[in-house]
Amino acid sequence: LKSTDKLYFAIMQPNEQFKNAIVRKLFTSANLDSNGDVIISLIPTDTLYLVPGKYYYQLKLLTTDSNNVEQVITITPKSLFFIEE
Repeated sequence: LKSTDKLYFAIMQPNEQFKNAIVRKLFTSANLDSNGDVIISLIPTDTLYLVPGKYYYQLKLLTTDSNNVEQVITITPKSLFFIEE
């Protein structure tokens, strides 16, 4: 991640848009570990009010290109995510 990049992790209900995600986490270059990776962790309060069942998650990167034009890159397509009791 560049210093100005923003990586978003989101959990959505089926047919919900990314911008309306019920859980969203933001990561920046400050969140890189010693290997240069971002570790995405959820804590109980992140999903406390979610009903057990099927959801989706997605990762998107907000970055700028060589002309300093902002762009959004989808890192992962919507993928299944299950909340269990």
